[in-house]
Amino acid sequence: LAERPFLAGAPLEVPGPAGAPRLGLFVGCLTNYLRPELAAKAVRLLSRRYTVVIPPGQGCCGLPAVAAGLAKAAAQLSEGFTRLFHAARVERVVTVCASCAHGLSAEAPRLAPPALRAAARELAGKVVEISQVLAEHPRLLARLGPAAADPAALHHPCHLRDGQGPRPDPAALLAAAGVELAEMNGADQCCGGGGLFALSQPELSQAIFAPRRDSLAASPAATLATSCSGCFLQWRRGLPLEVKVAHPIELVGD
Repeated sequence: LAERPFLAGAPLEVPGPAGAPRLGLFVGCLTNYLRPELAAKAVRLLSRRYTVVIPPGQGCCGLPAVAAGLAKAAAQLSEGFTRLFHAARVERVVTVCASCAHGLSAEAPRLAPPALRAAARELAGKVVEISQVLAEHPRLLARLGPAAADPAALHHPCHLRDGQGPRPDPAALLAAAGVELAEMNGADQCCGGGGLFALSQPELSQAIFAPRRDSLAASPAATLATSCSGCFLQWRRGLPLEVKVAHPIELVGD
């Protein structure tokens, strides 16, 4: 765990340029407690074009509770998210985790209480993974450039590939920033993480992961980039420490 969760010291709002649209940042559990530096990077990049609102008191997206069959807990989390971000009056809700994006856009409206379903559906249409937002600003990305010169392989999480409407494309984000992308076989296939699946079915999870690990080893990549927190954990615990595992936005300079 990080010494200090991101939300413990996060500002309520980070102003962007004058008249900038307001975005709400949904941090997510793993980013908050394990990778606060990723949330900080997201704020730095987004605030170049947007005012970033970080509602206090936000919690889990509810997807792990859904996967565990904890319907009541999932509904409570959905209600909390809906009330909090609806009150924030933001144009979009941005998250750095593809699975959180799926949970908030697909599961939250289904689980919201009747009185909040209209608000939940409205919010669901505003939820985007951060790659989609930043890729809309290729000139900014070109100016920022890559954070390092090493080639990177990109893994496409299942919830990013199949769980949303317009498919976010982290490759477009990285290409615009001049990051060298290395080909990796099976880049769009499941890594075996699957949230709670990796804990409940560890042997099967590792059997699914093994071909992905071997494909990365056969590529010239020095870094593996993925935009799902669960996939990040799967890759990180399955690779040697000298292989860097990162979120795509961490490969962009700032």
